[in-house]
Amino acid sequence: MNSLHSKFDEEGFRDFFLPHLNSISKSHSATGETFNKKGKTDILIQDGDGNNVFIAECKIWLGEKELEYAINQLIDRYVSWRDEHTALIIFNKNNDNFTQLVASARQAIGNHELFVKKINDSSASSTRYAFKNREDEEKHIQLELIIFNCKNKKLPPTMGIKHREDSGFVKFWALSKLSFGGQVRRSEMPYVS
Repeated sequence: MNSLHSKFDEEGFRDFFLPHLNSISKSHSATGETFNKKGKTDILIQDGDGNNVFIAECKIWLGEKELEYAINQLIDRYVSWRDEHTALIIFNKNNDNFTQLVASARQAIGNHELFVKKINDSSASSTRYAFKNREDEEKHIQLELIIFNCKNKKLPPTMGIKHREDSGFVKFWALSKLSFGGQVRRSEMPYVS
């Protein structure tokens, strides 16, 4: 896990999750680096008719300014008028204080020019917001900020992706279930390190 972790970049994390997303529903497809609107988004989920259901952009945490850039990239380049469900999936690989990172990210989101309101906290490191669509400010977009703590903890060889507290899979499963219109019971909510 440690050597795999050090090689993962945004694309590596994305490619790691795509097979799981595709296994959730036979009537939906999840693709990576897929052209939508003006560019290639990291994750695009479409229904059987080719309609966009969910758009996500993956980023390594590099600070509040980069988060603002990522929001603009997602909304301006990939979200069309019809698109409503989006996510920024942030991976922390270097920051020791994860609690502070989450607080900084949430504050930066609230300061964005297109921010409308916080909808709810999905977990301790995942929050859903409403944003204006830059093309039509009456049209709102749901943006889920999802932050994974992938800081290399030098885990013993017996721990790793099978260990619930470190995997992030439960959290991603809950997100994918929500993005397909399902509901997640409180007992199914992920543990967040």
